[in-house]
Amino acid sequence: MISRKYSLKSKSSFKYLYKKGFEYSGRFFIVKYLISDNNEGLPLFGIVISNKFAKKSVTKTKVKRIFLGTIGEYVRTNQGLAAGQFVFIPKKQILSENGRITDDVEAITAEINTFLSKVVVSRSG
Repeated sequence: MISRKYSLKSKSSFKYLYKKGFEYSGRFFIVKYLISDNNEGLPLFGIVISNKFAKKSVTKTKVKRIFLGTIGEYVRTNQGLAAGQFVFIPKKQILSENGRITDDVEAITAEINTFLSKVVVSRSG
């Protein structure tokens, strides 16, 4: 999991990110993000899962745990992450036909790590 100091908290932060943020679309998720110009502060993360994604809260919670676990591990191991705000929005490709999470957790984790490493590389150069 990820520490509370790395989480987006206010509704206005999410709204601002939706309007002004850049978008990255991958196979399993969409990310809205803004990188701070002065690179001061901590990276802040949020995850948005709507009721259209999955009806059962158990499924939504498992998806959140996958995302937060991967992000938390990345933040702990890589100190060069750019300061900014990130909102992850999972796509339905994560779920199988019967509404359960696919066995492709490693692929989801790899895609999240790839995105976060691109943010680090683009910020430093």
